Amino acid sequence: MIKPLFIPIKGELEETLGLNGIDLNESRAAQLDVSIKVARTTLFRRLGSATITLLLSYSSTDNPTTSDGYLRAIAEDVELKIVKRELLQYYNHLLMEQGNGGVEAWNEDPFLRKFASSDTAKETELLTISIEMDLSLLSGESSIGDESAVRSSILEPDIKPLPPGATTWPKSVKALWT
Repeated sequence: MIKPLFIPIKGELEETLGLNGIDLNESRAAQLDVSIKVARTTLFRRLGSATITLLLSYSSTDNPTTSDGYLRAIAEDVELKIVKRELLQYYNHLLMEQGNGGVEAWNEDPFLRKFASSDTAKETELLTISIEMDLSLLSGESSIGDESAVRSSILEPDIKPLPPGATTWPKSVKALWT
């Protein structure tokens, strides 16, 4: 059983993710542990041991009032987001492999029920953006209240554009005009 790095109790992580009260079979418990390990290694790679040690020295609180408390709260939040992103990716892939039975399993799963299966890619992308912003702050790459920072995102249309010379008129309506 792998323990979270910043979140003091694994049960708090499970509760926040909506996993409390769910019978975690061996594969689900193993995937949760893998997701926590990914979070720990991601945090280590981006922050380094000195920053992690410093953040761990700050006390965890539900109601931070100091800069140190807020930084610890951000560290806990980013750890939660990484675990959530990893679980979403895993479950999305797992249930897609099940074919039509995957839709029923998706709707019955308390963790996934709050997402339409098509929304997981968007949620994963939003989590990734938020994680990057938080890690940038914790690593010192950006600072709190840094108004000069520019954040960008690639936006793409949801539908494919029409090829040149194509029409938006349906064929039946187009036939009336010719």
